[in-house]
Amino acid sequence: MKNICLLIIIFSSLFLLTFPLSCLTNCSQSEPFNHTSCFNRSSIKICKGQIIAYYIGKNYPKYINYTLGTIGDTYERKNEYDINTYGLANFTKYQLIINAKYEETYLVADIYCTTMNDCALNEIRKLFSKYTNQLNPYDELKNLIYMNPSPSKLYCYDESIHQSKQCDHHSVCLSYSKDLKQECSSKSDIYIHEEFLVTYPELVQFNFMNELVRCNQNNCNHIDMLTKIQKLSRDYIYGNVMQRNDARGDHIPILTLFIFIIKILFE
Repeated sequence: MKNICLLIIIFSSLFLLTFPLSCLTNCSQSEPFNHTSCFNRSSIKICKGQIIAYYIGKNYPKYINYTLGTIGDTYERKNEYDINTYGLANFTKYQLIINAKYEETYLVADIYCTTMNDCALNEIRKLFSKYTNQLNPYDELKNLIYMNPSPSKLYCYDESIHQSKQCDHHSVCLSYSKDLKQECSSKSDIYIHEEFLVTYPELVQFNFMNELVRCNQNNCNHIDMLTKIQKLSRDYIYGNVMQRNDARGDHIPILTLFIFIIKILFE
């Protein structure tokens, strides 16, 4: 039964990859969401697009830009090759980048899809709406990575000795997944770069993430803290905290409003 299901997925994916699509391309826009100037291309195999949301301070995004067509990423050709080779219907690379000095955040999503006409546009439209209604992710993540002033004695987890140790003055804690590093660092900036890959069908070789974290709270580079950072980063980059931060004005809670109306009716 499992083999039959696998064959169905493979043949479905191959069909999608050979079926010509119509996709908007050759354009780059910013808010408000408007793609009227994009060029429509037909008979292509992969729809592509990128969306970037920029936040600074305790605010909603300062701007959101999106591109349809050529993304311009270094790995764009490799990503297209992987889609064709492994029969992927969707391939999306998500990034969250934070610079604590300026309280700024970038959310980036590179989208490759073969499911339907303008599938990249449809996904960008969804993310555009979600990112518009989220506050700066840094405002929540800073509680895990940043202290001002920095602790006079900073302790960081050191993978080489499997325990925490005191760092030299003006150091920060570092976690860098590519080099498997968790240690003290002489760098001074507080910085996060989380990268996630999401594919459909989900394959083991694409089920990974890259991570660079520099922080100045005690043991903030330990796996327990990193897990919290990763969870929050995913929530924001996927747009799952939109409702939690839906506070553009002084909204009256529904229950309070209901009680207020009842009081008026019976007075």
